[in-house]
Formats: sequence, C-alpha cells, structure tokens
Amino acid sequence: MQRIQPLAESDLTPEQKVVWDLIKRGPRGAVALTHNTWLRNPTLSNYIQQLGAYIRYDVLSDKQRELAILVTGRCWNCELEWILHEQQAHTAGHSEEDLTTLASGGKPAFAEPDLSAIYDYVVEINETREVSDSTYDAALQTLGEKGVVELVALVGFYDMTAVLIKTFRFDKPEGIGPIFKR
Repeated sequence: MQRIQPLAESDLTPEQKVVWDLIKRGPRGAVALTHNTWLRNPTLSNYIQQLGAYIRYDVLSDKQRELAILVTGRCWNCELEWILHEQQAHTAGHSEEDLTTLASGGKPAFAEPDLSAIYDYVVEINETREVSDSTYDAALQTLGEKGVVELVALVGFYDMTAVLIKTFRFDKPEGIGPIFKR
C-alpha cells in the first residue's frame, strides 16, 4: 500500500505551487508522482526537478540514457521506473527483444560498444557499489570523460528516484502484471 498520497494542486502552499508550475511549464509538461512527492519540501523539489530535467533531456544520447535508466530500474526491481521509461526506450531505438532480455535480468547482445559499457557500469555500481578498472576503462573508451561523468550523475539520480518509489511504495498502474522475473 502506498505510504504517501499525492498532493492536489488546489492544496499546495504558494511555495509548492511555484515549483509545480515550473515543472508543468518545463519539458515534462506534467507533475509526475515522484515530483509531486518531493514537493513536501519545495526548495529541495525545485533543485531535484532542475537536475532531473537536465539529466532526463540533456545528457548522453537518447538511446544511452534510456538504457541506463531501465537498467537502474531493473537493478532496484523498480517496476514503476521501468514503466515510466519503457516507451522512451522503444522510441530511442531499443528493440523489444533487448527490453525483454533486460526485464528478465539479462544482458542483450549489444552491437554498440557504448551500450555494452553502459550496461556493465550500471549493473556493477548497483550490485557491488564499486567500479572495476576494466568497467571504467570501457565506459571511458566509449563515452569519454564527459560521458562518464554524465552517466554517474544519471545513475545517481535514478537510484534516488528508485529509493523514493520503493520507500513510499508507489504502485504500478492497475492492470499491469509483473514485469520482472525476480
């Protein structure tokens, strides 16, 4: 059962409403449940929504970014994070076969070395809390220093999002069965 209920726009404080409006006018166009939850602290929410908009729309390529988000969600067994990004992953060019493999906990046979490096990095940092030299070197080789820094920020942001979703037990939309095989 969900531990916290969404705030209604009509119940927002003036400070919360400012951030709500910023989110709605931004690239998201709507206030998702995660951002609604952060509104309990409007100052924090504003910083998070700014960072999130930058990470969500301006780092890495679409295909790289969506892979990193989905793998992060999978590492956390966070089906809602997966649901919120699966369509964007399709749009970015990920095949249904690759998404099925990812959802089952496997690594697709990526043709692109950057995608393989991203997958390995996200899984390794989430599972071991470390990054080996070989994993770092592969990410550096395919993404460059700027890309590795962006990947680190992206994974940290979506780890934080998964922690929020798990802490407050946000449910998947009704009618959606299990996505991950545990």
